[in-house]
This record gives sequence, structure tokens and C-alpha cells, in this order.
Amino acid sequence: MPASRSELLVSTLATRLEGCRWSQDDVTRLLRHCLPPAFQSDAKLLTNSLIVEFPQRYAPDANRIAEMLSKQLVVRRLFKHCNKADVWPSLPLEPPRMLPVAPFDALVLPTLHTAIDLADWLLLTPEQLDAFVDRNGWRETHPMPGVNNYFYRMSPKSSGGLRLIEAPKPRLKSLQRLINHRILAKVPTHPDSFGFVRGRNCIGAAQRHAGEEVVIGLDLKNYFSSLRYGRVYAFFRHLGYPVSVAHGLSGICTIVTPSRIRQRMPYEQRQTLMEPHLPQGAPSSPALANLLTYRLDRRLAGLARSLGANYTRYADDLTFSGDSGVRDAVLTTVPEIVEEEGFRIRTGKTRIMPCYRRQMVLGIVVNETINISRKEFDRLKAIIHQKAWKNDPAEFEKILGQIGWVEQVNPSKAQKLYAKLELANAREHVQGSST
Repeated sequence: MPASRSELLVSTLATRLEGCRWSQDDVTRLLRHCLPPAFQSDAKLLTNSLIVEFPQRYAPDANRIAEMLSKQLVVRRLFKHCNKADVWPSLPLEPPRMLPVAPFDALVLPTLHTAIDLADWLLLTPEQLDAFVDRNGWRETHPMPGVNNYFYRMSPKSSGGLRLIEAPKPRLKSLQRLINHRILAKVPTHPDSFGFVRGRNCIGAAQRHAGEEVVIGLDLKNYFSSLRYGRVYAFFRHLGYPVSVAHGLSGICTIVTPSRIRQRMPYEQRQTLMEPHLPQGAPSSPALANLLTYRLDRRLAGLARSLGANYTRYADDLTFSGDSGVRDAVLTTVPEIVEEEGFRIRTGKTRIMPCYRRQMVLGIVVNETINISRKEFDRLKAIIHQKAWKNDPAEFEKILGQIGWVEQVNPSKAQKLYAKLELANAREHVQGSST
């Protein structure tokens, strides 16, 4: 059914506004350019209504703007005026353009104005781009696994339960890697985020909490699946990408888990997987997760500063440390902030570690200084003694890597392990020569 002239008027205004920088001055200037002389004084009033309805830093999608405009009295008067004079605002002639929001406007990012630009940048045809974006979820709900864009695997968690790994197939993985390297890697992460960030690691996170009276660890629940399409889309819009490009990038980086996979998960996890979310297993997900958690990091870091405490986050693992007096404030305030930011704390996983007990951060002991646990040291000694690595180069490289990690935490203990490895090698050589 053809749209009415009033709908076309609203749609035209909404399309013009969708491509506008979303500020009081810019929206007012555009409306004054579009509206007839008799409505110039209404431009600021209409702008105020739009900014109040959409208090964000980038322009909303045209359909949302159109829905709001259709309810405005001034737009109804405008329609009557245009209909009587038979003069109508025209659609924009200029193509969509990137409009990054500060502070992202200083970043050097790929310039992608349209979905065609995005397809060209990814070396895809528009039809191939649509297939990878899969906005309707057709590919992942298809009963033939060969049509799907992802592999699915359940892996048991050390704490119990199942972790769903949603791993993209090679072609989609290459697209996600490109987005990760050329776009996401250009955006700074919060300084207190230590996971999946170049130059930072769990050792650096653990060092920050060494020698404190109390260490408190909390876990975010269903971390990756809590980061939904809307947040991803808003992030790309903040970077300045127009609507069609932001939808394309978001579609490539998110997934709706098919029902055949969801039904194998616990009920509560099933609910989070029904909505488009970051797949745990995609190369773009860790970086996106860090960037989408920036505001949470900023608020929790601010709380820590106000308490004279320390804060770090490694993926879904939050750690605070300081004097014993910070405990109550952290346990009371952090869950509130976390919930306000759209996450939840995993109940039953909160760890309160006073200095007279072993304090562990990301598998590293932090009492006084960082160290590896006695259990880990004994485990590596046992592996060396058992000589399972003797005739297996891969196992030998593996144990060398594990000792190398120990060396970063405690060089003296690593030297003891290296010595035991050399001694075991020497004994094996002597025994082999005598036979």
C-alpha cells in the first residue's frame, strides 16, 4: 500500500536527520534549512523535543525519528502547510558520511560511508555481505550445518557448568579479524582492563594487588552473551559509521544462538543466547567486549579511587584490593554499579581473601609479592619427573612454555624447574648409554 503524503513528509525529515551530527546546533541548523519560512521559529522547539527523546551522541535510525515526529503537533501543522502550498522538503542529495563522536573523531579509521563501501572493504559482493550479516538469522537456524556460519562446542567450566564456544567458520573469521585489526585495535581500552590487550596480561593485573590487606574477586555472569547487538551497534555509531555500515559491522560481529544449541544449555543461559550477542570464540569478541565495558571500568575505577583501593578487570573477572575497610563498600556498591551498566554478578563466586590467607588473582598468589602457588610448582615438578615429554617434542615445548610463564612470575622457582628438567634429561641420557 503506497505511503500517504504525511508519511512521506515525516520519512523525508527523518532521513535528513538520520545523517545529521546529533547536537543542538546541528539539528536546529538542518531543520531551519528544511522547514518553510513560516516554521523557522519552530525549528528550535522541534530540536529540543528530539534531543530530549533521544539523549544520545549519535543520530537515531530514521524509523525511530519518524515515529517520534509523527506525534509532534508542529509536524502536523507543517503537513497542512505543505499540502496547501504543495511544497515539500526534499530528500538529501548528499550520500551518508562518517560523523564520529568525540573523542573518537581523532582516530584514523577506515572510511566507510555506505553498505557498498563496507562490502568493497571486506572484498565481498553486497549479496555475500548480507549472507554474513544474516540479519534474520536464517543461516544459523537452517537445519543443515553446512549453511551455518559458526561451529558450536560445549566445554566444561572448571567451576562447573558448560561454556558455549561459538567459533566462526574460516571466511567469517577472516572478516572479524579484519574488523578487529583495522578498527577495534585503533580504539583505546580502559587502562584497568588487562585481558586481551596488547602489552597487558594477568601478571600485570596481579601485581597491582600484591601486598594488600584484603583482595576481593567478583565475576560477571554470562559476560559475552550479555553484550547484545544494541550495544555493538551503538559503539560503531559512536565511531561515526552511518546506519547501514554500523548495522553491517554489528551483524558480522554478533550471533543469535540457534534453538538446537540453546536447548542444551541451562535455562538462564538460554535466555541470554536468544538475543544477538557477542559470540565467545570469535576473534572480534574480546576487543569489542573490552570496549563495550569501558563505562563499567570507568565507574568501578572511580569507586576504587574514592576508597583508596586498586581495581583491575580481566575479561569477566573483577578484582579490588586495599585496606580491610574497603570490603563492605566494594561488596555493597559494586553489584549496584554492575547492574546499572547492564551486567550481573555471578552469585556464589565472590572471593574475599584477607592477607592471613592465600590471596589469588588470576591463578597468581599475591600475598606480599606475586608468586606461583605451591600446587602449581609441585605439578610441574611431577610432570618433569614422569618424563612424559621425553619422546614427544610437542609435550617438551609445552612444558618449556609453562616454565617460561613461571619465570615471568618467579624467576628463582623457574630456575629450579629448568635445573630439574636438565637433570632428568641428563639421567635419561646416562641410562640410555649404559644399556
